[in-house]
Amino acid sequence: MSFVVRHATATTISEAHRIARESFPEEPPGLFAAHTKNCPCFRYGNTLIGYEKNRAACAVTIIPRKLRVGTAVLNAAGIADVCTAKEYRGRGCATQALLRAYETVKSENYDLSILFAAGRSLYSRLGWVPVRRWRFIYPARLGYFPGSDDYTVEEEEYHGRVGELKRLYRAWSAGVAGTQERSAAYWRGLWEWVAPRSGTLAVARTRRGEAASYVITMRHSRGLTVGECVYEPVHFLSVKNLLLRCIRKARETGLRRVVAHTGACHPLGLKMVQQGGCREEVWNLHVRVVNPVALARKLAPELERRVREAGGLEKPVFFIVTGEGGRSARMRVAGDGVETPVSGVKFRGAVKIDACGFFELAVGSRDPEETIRSKDGISPRALRTVFPRRDWGFCVTDHF
Repeated sequence: MSFVVRHATATTISEAHRIARESFPEEPPGLFAAHTKNCPCFRYGNTLIGYEKNRAACAVTIIPRKLRVGTAVLNAAGIADVCTAKEYRGRGCATQALLRAYETVKSENYDLSILFAAGRSLYSRLGWVPVRRWRFIYPARLGYFPGSDDYTVEEEEYHGRVGELKRLYRAWSAGVAGTQERSAAYWRGLWEWVAPRSGTLAVARTRRGEAASYVITMRHSRGLTVGECVYEPVHFLSVKNLLLRCIRKARETGLRRVVAHTGACHPLGLKMVQQGGCREEVWNLHVRVVNPVALARKLAPELERRVREAGGLEKPVFFIVTGEGGRSARMRVAGDGVETPVSGVKFRGAVKIDACGFFELAVGSRDPEETIRSKDGISPRALRTVFPRRDWGFCVTDHF
């Protein structure tokens, strides 16, 4: 097979859009072209197109992201829009494009790579590790979700509310691992993309007029997409009122499909599914650590802060964090802080853990007591303070 992978250009990017539209017919029309026009971090060269005999066969896009884990900010390469033209499927085209994409990621300043996928086999075989499930919730019936009288919902002007939206986002993201740092360009780019697509901003407010949550929706020929839903943690029930408003609006305008997104452990999302008013699709969040040494160094100050706030540990925990190609980082977590890399310290009995597992510990998707069970003398409470279990979440529109 005469197959080559090339970086897209302004001339060839439309070939990738064509394959993506064919592979994802449920997405809003113009979605992929809109990324090119409005995404502040988009570069043509971040899309790779596989050609067989000079015909575009598949495509994959690398999306730069900044992920926040407490005080640590990690450079992440999102892998998105992996697609293959129908006549080329089953020939390994996407596999070769993904391998080339990862080589590109390794050559740049990324700490890890992330992607969402319904299946596991392809991405697991190539080195991405499934670490968390992500539910896509499809609201169906109104009767199951009575709203609360404590909140009112109105559509509001976006530009006059950015300050409030930022405040809500900060409050929400403080309890959610993996959320993206947002620049001013993000907030401009988000609305510039949403507004031409019949985008609306709906805000749920308390009786005192304070913003409790907001949702941004887009209307298109296939239905209504709830592209972002952010809430003050103490007001998460206000999301019910927002979703009810979206569903009613869709039905009033003749739309049959409403898609909302929620994290794997979001209590409202789980309750909606359990009550039978929604159907769901479960996808897997995959992570692949590119640079374990850089990852450990960036997470060290965050762990040091946690140890200091917890009042220290009874005894040190030593880690040997290993990655691909034999690269490793040594880390010491103790009552007097965190040091990495550690020199002149014996690592006998250290917790040996791969870089992806250490990342899971830091963001709270792995049980610390199971991982560090060999270290006697450290109380479970202390471990949970430094490596807390917490809900995973990503803002679904953070690639704009």
